[in-house]
Amino acid sequence: MTLYADGQDFEHDSALVHLLIRLLEYDLYVCVVTAAGYGDDAGRYEGRLSGLLKGFEGKGLGKRVEKFYVLGK
Repeated sequence: MTLYADGQDFEHDSALVHLLIRLLEYDLYVCVVTAAGYGDDAGRYEGRLSGLLKGFEGKGLGKRVEKFYVLGK
């Protein structure tokens, strides 16, 4: 599934963000796999996923957010 088109981020209040949060609330591991090849440059991934990360804020996920992973090319 493509999360965003033409290099754009997806909205923090999108249905997909809410679904990913629900998975984390069920204490499941969640991984986003991207074709973006930023290597170990976490800041670039953070920028691309800012909408998702913003959606995580204030949701009271606590330690559950540690079960969220991003894998890149």
